[in-house]
Amino acid sequence: MIKQITNVTSEELVAILDIWLQANIDAHHFIPKEYWERNYEFVRRTLPKATLFTYCVGNEIVGFLGLMGSYIAGIFVKKQWRSCGIGRKLINTVKAEKMRLSLSVYDKNERAISFYLSEGFTLKEKKIESETNEIESILFWASNR
Repeated sequence: MIKQITNVTSEELVAILDIWLQANIDAHHFIPKEYWERNYEFVRRTLPKATLFTYCVGNEIVGFLGLMGSYIAGIFVKKQWRSCGIGRKLINTVKAEKMRLSLSVYDKNERAISFYLSEGFTLKEKKIESETNEIESILFWASNR
């Protein structure tokens, strides 16, 4: 079940942050784990400012999407729930609300690139992300309704 969270509780925030950290470590083998751990506090302060869509199984949050305006800050799913369609359901929920979306993804995260392209996103530009020196693709989606 997808639920939009406008005022995240401390319990929800802890669950979301745990998913964020582990998913980033899993998906970005090319970036040291310490990078994500160093950014944990910044994300803890920033996440409550985003519009959060969570996917729950029972009372457990197993995935979420963070949205800042029309920018998708990320889609993160617990390891055991990946490839079950949760990311697609989250992104379709946001597509139903927005006319345009954008996001950035590391080029080496081939699984994510493939997912977003299959969801109708197109490449807008590439750039070097300054903190990691990794190439990022900026992707864009527009509704045809």
